[in-house]
Amino acid sequence: MPTDIPSTAAQSPTGCVMPAFVVLFAVGVLAVTFLGSTCVRGGGDSGAFEAPLARFAPDDPVYVSTKGLYIVRLASGEVIALDQNESRREDVINGCLIRYRETARAGGRTGLFRGDCTGTLYDLSGMPVEGASPPMKHHPVTVEGATIKVDVKACLDGKDGSPTPCKPT
Repeated sequence: MPTDIPSTAAQSPTGCVMPAFVVLFAVGVLAVTFLGSTCVRGGGDSGAFEAPLARFAPDDPVYVSTKGLYIVRLASGEVIALDQNESRREDVINGCLIRYRETARAGGRTGLFRGDCTGTLYDLSGMPVEGASPPMKHHPVTVEGATIKVDVKACLDGKDGSPTPCKPT
């Protein structure tokens, strides 16, 4: 003979409240993550990154997570793209990156890049201010109207400024 089994969700006042709370909490965390960061995601696997110039405030590096680079609009108006990878092959193999540190200080400057393995500190243009590493690798950047375009697969050679493949030495 079948019996009716009472629903526990109908008897528990938290049966509907808890899922709603979890959803609201997750939405809040995502909103804070995306609105409070200086990180953008570039599109797909292409060898280029393109974005509106207005998105980049002067002297405030923006990390492009999918491309592994920083876009820096210098106070002079110049826009540069700096590679996150250290120059030495063994540092890249070990997973070492160059990361922007808002609170790092050296040479009277605050807000510097720092190499994980080498400890070298770089200014916003990618030049070393403390440490023995070479300058950070730059990607070619073009500004067309109100849009910047970065060639992610090429780096500028420090000798004559011509693009070369971005490979650690």
